[in-house]
Parts: sequence; C-alpha cells; structure tokens
Amino acid sequence: MCNPQLIMLGISLGLTVVSGAQQKQTADTNAEIARRMAANRRLVGEEEEKDQRRKTAALKGRQAALFGASGAEINTGSSLLILADTAEFGELDALRVRNRAENEAVALENQAQIFNAQGDTALLNAGAQGAGLVASKWGSFGTAGGNPTTTKSPKALSFGASGFSPLT
Repeated sequence: MCNPQLIMLGISLGLTVVSGAQQKQTADTNAEIARRMAANRRLVGEEEEKDQRRKTAALKGRQAALFGASGAEINTGSSLLILADTAEFGELDALRVRNRAENEAVALENQAQIFNAQGDTALLNAGAQGAGLVASKWGSFGTAGGNPTTTKSPKALSFGASGFSPLT
C-alpha cells in the first residue's frame, strides 16, 4: 500500500520541476525574441544610415546648384569648403546613426543573455527546491511505510560450516 505522504511528495516534486522548466522555457523564448530584435535593429540601423547618406548627398546637390546658379565656382574657395563640411558632417551623422543602432542591438543581446541566465537559474532553483522538499519530508514517512531514516543492524553472515562471520 502506498504512503499518502509519499504520493503528495511526488506530486509536489513534480510540480516544482515543471514550474522551473516552464520558467526556463519562458526565459529562453524571451531571449530568442531579444536576439531577433537585436538583428532587426541592426538591419533598420543600416537602412537609417543609408537614408542619412542620401539626405547628405541631396543637400550637397542643392548647395552645388545654388553655388552654380549664383555663378560661384564649386570646386574652389568657400563653395568647396562648404561642400566639404557638408560631406564631413553628413558622414558623422551617418556614423552616429550606425553607432546608436549597434548600441541598441548590443543592449538587446545583453538582455537575451540575462534571460538565458534567469532561465538556467529557475531550473537550478527548481531542482534545489525539489531536493529540499524531499529532504524536509524524508524523516516524516512513519514506520508503517518503512521509515528511511531507520537503520537496521545487518544480519550476521556465515561462510560455510566453519561458522566464520565477518561481523562477530
């Protein structure tokens, strides 16, 4: 006949382990979502960087047209300096866009690592809680079901007719 305490212990242990496994699965899913978001942020950042460069090129084109319409040489003097500054600051803006996107992607990847660690910790904690549950109930099973904490003296063994026993 089964000990009801043992059955309840088994159910509690199972629920503890299942809970830890579910927490790990949720954390792993969150980590995968964060990794995908990081990859997406990099792709969007690349497009934003290209857009910034296109805006800079369009601005340089408008400036060159204005210089040309005013009769100024665009390859010398102030016109050339202004176009060079526009190119330089436009490139800096594009690099800032790329850097911001990369920083956001790295933060998402770090969050993914944190999620993975939380999942691993949840699983380990479930195992530890299960072990603690078993340890706390171990001595309370009673003698009717065979108390596992009760030790019995081993029976004496005899080897043949000589009567030799290792325990005597």
